[in-house]
Amino acid sequence: MVNYLIPLLIVALMAGGCRKKHSTETASPSEAPPPAPEAPAAPAQPSAPTPREAPATTRVATVEDIAAYNRNRSSWINVHDDVPKDLEDLKKRQGLPPLPTPPPGRQITYVPRFDRPTWSTIRME
Repeated sequence: MVNYLIPLLIVALMAGGCRKKHSTETASPSEAPPPAPEAPAAPAQPSAPTPREAPATTRVATVEDIAAYNRNRSSWINVHDDVPKDLEDLKKRQGLPPLPTPPPGRQITYVPRFDRPTWSTIRME
């Protein structure tokens, strides 16, 4: 037991002495760190978008996005044991991600199944 204790003690003492000291520990009290540069004041009101700025592009839904949303919605129905009645009711539910944006010319439809709640789906038509 003593054979292990002495080398362990020596290693612990050596490791404690080999620590790097932070710059705040090594700086003398008379040396103050340089002051941080001040950031310019933010404008009180956000600037209005200029006509040359491109509008924010919205990512349109793919088949994979719809399938992922249906999986999330199905697990939400399993946890909450509540089936949204229509698309507006589905949009209002807390805990579900926002509905995907359909491509131009298509729309999202919701088909509830009250006999088998997890089979309710959203589709792009």
